[in-house]
Order: sequence, then C-alpha cells, then structure tokens
Amino acid sequence: RYFKSVRISSLALLKMAMHCKSGGNLEVMGLMQGKTVGRTFVVLDAFALPVEGTETRVNAQAEAVEYMVEYVQAHESTGRFEQVVGWYHSHPGYG
Repeated sequence: RYFKSVRISSLALLKMAMHCKSGGNLEVMGLMQGKTVGRTFVVLDAFALPVEGTETRVNAQAEAVEYMVEYVQAHESTGRFEQVVGWYHSHPGYG
C-alpha cells in the first residue's frame, strides 16, 4: 500500500550533496525528479531552488515557484518526462 524503498542515482546524489555543501552555514533546498516503479521511488536527477536560506530554515518565495515551473517545462521540452517526486533540504550544523 505504501512505498517501501528509494533508489537514488549517482548523479542525483552527487548534485544534492554538492548543493548542500555549497550552502555552508545556510540551509538550501531543491527538488528531486524521477519516477515510481511498483513500491519504489526512483530518484534520477535533482536541481537546486533559488530560495532564501537561514541557519534554520528556507523560505520558498514566488520566485522559487516560478523557477520550478519553468525548469520542469524546459526539462519536458528536451524529451525527458521524469516527475517531481520530492524535495530535499540541508540541515547545516546537525552533523
């Protein structure tokens, strides 16, 4: 009935890790793209969002929403149709 596992491509993992590291002491946020296969989320790609981050939170304003829509539309225009399957954000200073 629910998803039981997640598979993350090396590309998506590397992009998320580099983005989170680049934020330093500020929290960052991005979206994950992929698909579902049976009871598994498959994350194939990820992209950073232009959000305002603090040490404890990110604020996704209208600019970030517009960016998401434009990014997904541009992605689809290249013939790739992975869906947004989730979002990620960093927790600087939590380990």
